[in-house]
Amino acid sequence: MTSTTVQIPQDEGVLTVREVRAMQKAADNGEPNLAHDVDIAAGAIKLVENVLQEWSDNMRPLFRRWRTTFYMLQGNTLERSGPEDLHVPDIYKAIETIVPRIEEAIVELDPWFKIKTRRAKDASAAKTNEAYMDWLFDQARVRSSVQPAARNMLVCQAAAWYGEWKTEIKESVVREEKREWKDGRLKRSVKKTKKDLVTFFGPKATLVDPFDFIIETKATNAQDAVYVGHRAWMTIDQVRRLGKQFGWACLGEELDKLTGSPAQSQTNHYSWPRAPTNTLFLENLQNRHKDCRPGKIEVTILYCRYDPRGDGEYQDYQFVVSGGKVLHELRRNQHENDRRPYATARCTSNGHQFYGTGPLDNAVRLNQHSDRYHQIVMRAAEIAASPMVFAEEDSDRPDSLYKVEPFSVFQGVGNVRFSSVPDGFLNAAPMI
Repeated sequence: MTSTTVQIPQDEGVLTVREVRAMQKAADNGEPNLAHDVDIAAGAIKLVENVLQEWSDNMRPLFRRWRTTFYMLQGNTLERSGPEDLHVPDIYKAIETIVPRIEEAIVELDPWFKIKTRRAKDASAAKTNEAYMDWLFDQARVRSSVQPAARNMLVCQAAAWYGEWKTEIKESVVREEKREWKDGRLKRSVKKTKKDLVTFFGPKATLVDPFDFIIETKATNAQDAVYVGHRAWMTIDQVRRLGKQFGWACLGEELDKLTGSPAQSQTNHYSWPRAPTNTLFLENLQNRHKDCRPGKIEVTILYCRYDPRGDGEYQDYQFVVSGGKVLHELRRNQHENDRRPYATARCTSNGHQFYGTGPLDNAVRLNQHSDRYHQIVMRAAEIAASPMVFAEEDSDRPDSLYKVEPFSVFQGVGNVRFSSVPDGFLNAAPMI
């Protein structure tokens, strides 16, 4: 066993870049990045491809179901062959009623984590830990993700978060003002210096899109699954910045040649109805626009039991792959006790697999029948309210007056006779 001592400088004032670098070095468990080994990297990329293919095949029926629900939540009807374009937003009303109640039940807790001690002398430490947990959730901005997570649970059966300790270091202009009295007058000067500053150093929780959350569907939680991960969209400079921080491989021209992953464009097809702004039904897979804006590429982050050398010893490894082709990281799980940085909240009736029957799965068909019924009633009301006209055979008239524009003029021959509307239907109309 080897030991390493990392000296962390104690600079006064704000957190400095030197301190952050030292803390990052102390957090590193010293495991090598096997992505630099060409032979091992090829096998790792193949594993990620197989995992994505297996997961996509297993999730395709669920993706179709979710797409149907999202399509209805947009105000559309599934009964497009019905007599009228009418949708009754029963599912939407149910979600908008339930979600605020879920949020109230969660955020009313203060603190979120109540720590009770066995001994009275530990009460002070418990209060400190409560305050620390509350600070972590505040820094990670978990509060703002409660309602979106509840919607994901109702529609997609589960909500997933990806947690990380995020470090942001940016070059900024620091202004130092100097004041001094000279010849009886106050002289002021400002010195401008460019230097790296720590703009953020703390926890971050990202709510993962259900269409991008990768998990072995036979597992019931992220920690016991053979593999778990997610897909994210990043610009090239974001990938390189993270790669520099964590010691990733292949950050050069390999990234510039990427144009996106075909797997992403295929599976992302199911999430299109959820995005009303995606009018072209496609994703930009280019890593650079013609007007020099940065495009985005697919980055897959995966945790999987893996045996890179084929010696029969399976350990938990973390993979980072860009565009499905470039392996940046393959190393043992950096977290204590091989914990995966994912938290999930499931809302399903299945206790043996991750997904099962969701809260709205049976409601979709009922909403569909409700749409059909109201469409038939609406068409019947329009027809019943239209007069029946008897005209001479050689009159200038359309085949039907249904949906004829008001004030239309036709050449008539002889008297035109109107029939009366049935009273029974009109008496029932107010009840519709």
